[in-house]
Amino acid sequence: MACITAKYRSQCTVCGQTITPGTRIEYAKGQPIRHATCAPVEVSADAIHLRVGQGYAAPSFGGWTQGQVLPNPGRKHGSSASRSATQRHALQVAWEQAHPKPVPDVPRPVLDPTIADFNERIMALEPIRAAWRAAEALITEAYVASRDAAVEAQLGETHDNDGPEYLYILSASRRYYREEGMSFGVGDESGYVYNAICRPATDAESAPVRAERYAAARRHQAAADLSALFAEIVQAGEYPEGNHRPEGEHVTLDPQDLYGGGRWFVVGPQWIWAVINNGADGDNWSANNVQTGGAGAIGRRVPTTNELALRIAALAKTASK
Repeated sequence: MACITAKYRSQCTVCGQTITPGTRIEYAKGQPIRHATCAPVEVSADAIHLRVGQGYAAPSFGGWTQGQVLPNPGRKHGSSASRSATQRHALQVAWEQAHPKPVPDVPRPVLDPTIADFNERIMALEPIRAAWRAAEALITEAYVASRDAAVEAQLGETHDNDGPEYLYILSASRRYYREEGMSFGVGDESGYVYNAICRPATDAESAPVRAERYAAARRHQAAADLSALFAEIVQAGEYPEGNHRPEGEHVTLDPQDLYGGGRWFVVGPQWIWAVINNGADGDNWSANNVQTGGAGAIGRRVPTTNELALRIAALAKTASK
């Protein structure tokens, strides 16, 4: 390959970044283009290849980048159901071949030749058909359950074969298809297909990703626990009549918006309120008992305890990290 100056905008097939005009590149006709500073990647026989079309990826997905560490998309962490659909199907087919499906122990639907009128034959056959369908449904349900249980057990035993838990991107590329994108895996009429070549990530490389995933899981769980606590107060709390303005610290669950939505706690010295904004068009504003500056909200309250106040504060802090 020759080292030249790029005249046109393109993409490096090693790092996945844009090549701008004026950049020095390694070029050979018919060969992938790369930055002059990007060393070509040696692809080992056991390299892991990723490929996804823009139409199948998340809307914000823009492809992979060289040096990126990510969870292996080919496995579901901690689950025995982590094999690909192709592998799962192959195991199901093998099990079905070794275990033929039972035949219903009821008369098989057959037209009665002694009945001359064809419509009468069909009517006479219907009860037999119904019994056959019912027996077939029961057998199929039990058969599929047995098959899936056997496949899940086998997947669990071979979980380590699903590949490494985290991957390190050695090189990344993308290709744009202007038309017939569905035929090339874009998942849409036009768009990109993203590719990456990976190797297993080391523990040191995956440490930041694992830490972030753990923190995200903690935030998600804290938010769920806070929402469940809110629902408990709504369910068990008292609904005081009147027009109240609760005093205390506001802990937002869902931000209050201009359309009358939102949920929040008010943690006061005497009461802890769970407040649901009720100011949207079509809401029953006459049910509101909390002032908001708008149409109002519905609030329920329970007596304040130190334990409950500290729990709300701790969950809100964790959920917002």
